[in-house]
Amino acid sequence: MLAGHTPMPFIMYVPPALAVLASTAGGVGAARPTRLEAVWFALLMLGVLALTLLVFHVTWTPPGKDIIEGIQARYFLPLTALAAVALARLRWGTGMAATQVRGVVIGLTAAE
Repeated sequence: MLAGHTPMPFIMYVPPALAVLASTAGGVGAARPTRLEAVWFALLMLGVLALTLLVFHVTWTPPGKDIIEGIQARYFLPLTALAAVALARLRWGTGMAATQVRGVVIGLTAAE
């Protein structure tokens, strides 16, 4: 956390979470990305995540530190758009996988 940083209000994390949840809740016949498109957006999301962490590691973290300094959850909010497209391939069910995905989405959204 940066000096003087005030955490964003929790309400700022609600719209991205709703977008991700809504992307997987489409009804029968709703447009879904192909498997290749979903994988592509997931890879883009992971690439942006890795590059963001690299920038903060190089810019803010002193040599020899184990933890990347300066990173905040708000830098990852734009990634929720990519997550929404990647997860749109899924459909909420009642199985264990759907429950785990829901838990991960809610956990990442409320991470700060």
